[in-house]
Amino acid sequence: MGLAPGAVLTFARDPAVTCEVVGPSKVRFRGQEASASAAELQLMHERGQMWSAINGWDYWLHDVVKLSVLKRRDGAD
Repeated sequence: MGLAPGAVLTFARDPAVTCEVVGPSKVRFRGQEASASAAELQLMHERGQMWSAINGWDYWLHDVVKLSVLKRRDGAD
């Protein structure tokens, strides 16, 4: 998607929660590297949603745009 390391992502359900892009498929969340989906799943578990899997691309935003939208844009080019 062209997001450079250091780009800040915001949790769609709580803009106070962020993570940082560290590579093409990894973020730094609470001091640990993880996929966007793993970080999102942790947040959902903390909010009482005991899902076994989640698509983190739908819950993280970059400049108020969902990563899933950025991914589609990138794939269309």
